[in-house]
Amino acid sequence: IKNIPVSLDNQYILDQLIDAKLPANKVTTILNRQKQPTLTVAVELENNADGKKIFQLERLCHAIVRVEPRKYGTSIPQCFKCQRFG
Repeated sequence: IKNIPVSLDNQYILDQLIDAKLPANKVTTILNRQKQPTLTVAVELENNADGKKIFQLERLCHAIVRVEPRKYGTSIPQCFKCQRFG
């Protein structure tokens, strides 16, 4: 979920998702390379029809949000410090 204010606690966001009748199990704030929180949170849902309703979500915690499926990389991860793969 994108555009969530960084001042909100993960537990508060989880409670709001549960109140919206979404089967959320866990919420994690995504950090950037400097370990600072971003406006994006990852949500772990149950894999059922109710879980797919999250893509219809437009507002959460008094903010206009955009929900996108997780994008997995197709390349081999490379270390930013030592430049090694894997």
